[in-house]
Amino acid sequence: MSYSILFGEQVSLNKKNDRFLHKIFERVTAENPDKIAVLDPERKLTFSELNSKANQLARWIQNNCPRKAELELITLRFEPNVDLLVAIMGILKAGLAYVPIAPDWPESRLEYILRDSKPIFLITNKGDMRPPIETIQFRDLMLSASRYYSDDNIDDGSNQINESFACMYTSGSTGLPKGVRLLHTSAIFRAQWQWKHLPYQSPDDVCAFKAALTFIDAVTEIFSAILSGHTLVIFPREVVRSPAAFTDMCEDYGVRRLYLIPSLMNAMIENMKLKGERKLDRLLLWESTGEAITFEVAKNFYDFFRDRNHRLANVYGGTEMMDNIYEEYLGLDDFKAKMLDGQKPSLGKAVDGSIIYIMNDDLDPVEVGEVGEICMSTPGLAHGYVGQHSHLQAFTQNRHNRTNAIVHEKVPPINFTSFSSLLEYYFFSFIGLATMAGWLMKEFTTREGRILK
Repeated sequence: MSYSILFGEQVSLNKKNDRFLHKIFERVTAENPDKIAVLDPERKLTFSELNSKANQLARWIQNNCPRKAELELITLRFEPNVDLLVAIMGILKAGLAYVPIAPDWPESRLEYILRDSKPIFLITNKGDMRPPIETIQFRDLMLSASRYYSDDNIDDGSNQINESFACMYTSGSTGLPKGVRLLHTSAIFRAQWQWKHLPYQSPDDVCAFKAALTFIDAVTEIFSAILSGHTLVIFPREVVRSPAAFTDMCEDYGVRRLYLIPSLMNAMIENMKLKGERKLDRLLLWESTGEAITFEVAKNFYDFFRDRNHRLANVYGGTEMMDNIYEEYLGLDDFKAKMLDGQKPSLGKAVDGSIIYIMNDDLDPVEVGEVGEICMSTPGLAHGYVGQHSHLQAFTQNRHNRTNAIVHEKVPPINFTSFSSLLEYYFFSFIGLATMAGWLMKEFTTREGRILK
């Protein structure tokens, strides 16, 4: 009897000095002080400049916001520009975590999240907001921070660092939005996996930050780039809304990889075809996420970029566990070969350090070929929820851990990698949650080591 349990490569990802995002950033800064770290259409910062400004902001936070709880949060409401990266890194260096909110959210959602997460205050670079908590304009804050505080790195011994770096709220499609506590180690795991399996072609590769800060995709876009010493281009929201403008900006800045939904990818290609343009020769890696990628979209991609060495990959995950399933396609024939009955695309394989289960309602693995719900045990796992959802049992003790309770000849003994302590004990169950990224969590199956929907 064979059960639907898929193992990612069990590798050791844990390094003592790689527990915190900002400490990796400081090391990268020391290696690349004068290289451009982030830029937008109006400004740019080198790694050294970004690090110095973040250090000043961190000291301002430490001196003006004494910690009173295990998890202290600061809300960020920013139009995307280089200041946003200063704010993020400054909060992390101060030992706190950020709660992103979108500039265009309705007042009801904004008030709910502020009430649920209970942040210390809100930092913004927009002047048209009067939320029901203390609000500080980023420009005013940095004028004070740069005048009174040092720009040297903060000594670890003087700072109590939280294991969480952000609290990101889900869409609320299954009810009220839930605030997910994201761990430093989860984001580091995702970045390290990316560097290994979808590596950069050159130290000069330029990356794009175009996702809303409130989406989990933003974590991958930001930290995979700057923690590896690559330049990050920040796209204004109005540019991302226009496939033509977005294509032109990618071309102008020489972006080498994109992380985007298939519908945007298809719209960019259709726009270039309509105009008879041959652009984006340098944009070699396209990572599809957030929507089901179809054969028609893949065919359009490979037809348009024929003989241009462009690569297509699909990644699948969610706020609670980062990306934990992936597939890279070697061409249209390979894409079709990995479809179920020539109709449904494969979601992919388990990423490093992860174990994917297809479960029944009793949280027992189903047999291969049977349909069930997807559960994940992974180093990318979040640290539960905050606020009124902190009691939810979506994070469930993994009783299949270590005991090898599922015994049969085709599955090796379960050997968890202790990258995140949560991996040893828990998996995330979608049972009771209805949707994620457009797919129902029911009706998954496995074939030849891959997840199929």
